[in-house]
Amino acid sequence: MIAYFKFYFVVFCSYYCSLNVWVMNKRIYIFTLLSVFAWAAKSQSIFSTTYNMDNGLANNRVNAITQDKNGFMWFGTDDGLCRFDGIKFKTYILSDYIGENASNFITYLLIDSKNMMWIGTNNGITVFDYTNNKFRAFNALTEDSIRITSPIFDIAEDKDGNVWIGTDGQGVYRFNLNEKQRLTYFNYSGNKNVQRKSIYTICEDSKNNIWFGTYSDGLYRYNKNTGKITQYKADGSKNCLSDNTIHKIYEDSHGNLWIGTFQNGLDKFDYETETFKNYKDNSTDNLLYHIHDITEFSPGNLLVASDNGV
Repeated sequence: MIAYFKFYFVVFCSYYCSLNVWVMNKRIYIFTLLSVFAWAAKSQSIFSTTYNMDNGLANNRVNAITQDKNGFMWFGTDDGLCRFDGIKFKTYILSDYIGENASNFITYLLIDSKNMMWIGTNNGITVFDYTNNKFRAFNALTEDSIRITSPIFDIAEDKDGNVWIGTDGQGVYRFNLNEKQRLTYFNYSGNKNVQRKSIYTICEDSKNNIWFGTYSDGLYRYNKNTGKITQYKADGSKNCLSDNTIHKIYEDSHGNLWIGTFQNGLDKFDYETETFKNYKDNSTDNLLYHIHDITEFSPGNLLVASDNGV
């Protein structure tokens, strides 16, 4: 069966945008340029409310969004972590809880299967434990006594309980929620210098692969069944990857894998031929330039966030 996809874009007025809340059929969806949630069908009524620092947000630049099982929305900003209960914001300054060395510049948020919130910052990770309502620094060490101290680009949990951590300059780490030796460095390429690489995005697909998107080093696939690692690069060959800097990897409900690139639009991966089909916006707006996020808001319809709009 052939699945057809449409791409939708909504242009925002400012790159450093505040929160825009769209209310559709009594459900609340919150958009920023970098974090994208659901979208409404054309027949639905849409009402927008903007939240910024005047309403209690810690900073107008929001880098990460998640929702916990209690319904609270959490926002990672340049100046702290904000919790929104639908009425007001509560700001958590991480340095007030775990020491002055903790960064309040939040880059990523993930709530794992153990109900722990992973808070990626520009100098490592802080963890929020819902059980005791406490923050703690993530100080886990590898066998070589290495600790993650670099900026965090992505955090993803796979179905086996591994938390994968993509960093700026320290490569990829894997933290197992159940084993004693929890933190391990994952050398996904076999290159001894790979620890200096930046990993922008991590994605587990439905075929038991873990995908890594890098800065300038292309795309890597780790097959968890066989242990095989495959690299894909933009090398000028026919139907190759279009760009070696990858900002987002996303699998849709049809099992298609989409690659959001830095400069060359959107690629779709063909598992059978291991080739790529490239999609670009050739209009003057170039809405597929510097892709930051991808989501599917209904079957066959993708919402793509870029520097030039959503």
